[in-house]
Amino acid sequence: MHEKTHPNDPWLTRQSVHILADLLQDTDTGLEFGSGRSTIWFAQRTSRVISIEHDFKWYQSVGQKIQDLNLESKIDYRYCDNIADYVGQIDSLEDNSIDYCLIDGKARDECTLKVLPKLKHEGILIIDNINLYLPNASRSPNSIRRFDNTNDSAWASVQIQIDSWEMVWTTNGVSDTALWIKP
Repeated sequence: MHEKTHPNDPWLTRQSVHILADLLQDTDTGLEFGSGRSTIWFAQRTSRVISIEHDFKWYQSVGQKIQDLNLESKIDYRYCDNIADYVGQIDSLEDNSIDYCLIDGKARDECTLKVLPKLKHEGILIIDNINLYLPNASRSPNSIRRFDNTNDSAWASVQIQIDSWEMVWTTNGVSDTALWIKP
């Protein structure tokens, strides 16, 4: 419902969008895996965003919106259909060089693991649909329960590395978005 009444907001939970609106600075540089409304939204609020997309038709559609809004100078928009190239886009970034990262596309576990050292002190890690990846107490459909045995070593490694980070877990009852602040 929120997405329909707020057509320019990212497809994240409403609460996470409000939190991000308060935290993001116009000097911030960000990275996102999975493009769309968030790409435009970030570009309108921050200095620069690197956006990685794997779906060619969606890449073309979002690319047209970027052009229509004259945001090409603020968005480094990249198409990568090969997962290794997609995840490998992180390698071009220096450690401690980005202020925020949205994980909302393919290979979320690999992208999350690789982006952690790239985030600055007090950088924001945002993972959409997190209830599908980390054990939680959410009532959203298909959530991984705390007692489920997932045996996913990548997500287990993520969980260990961000365990001490400040975190806000938000939900709309259908999906969850979590934000972590790097110490």
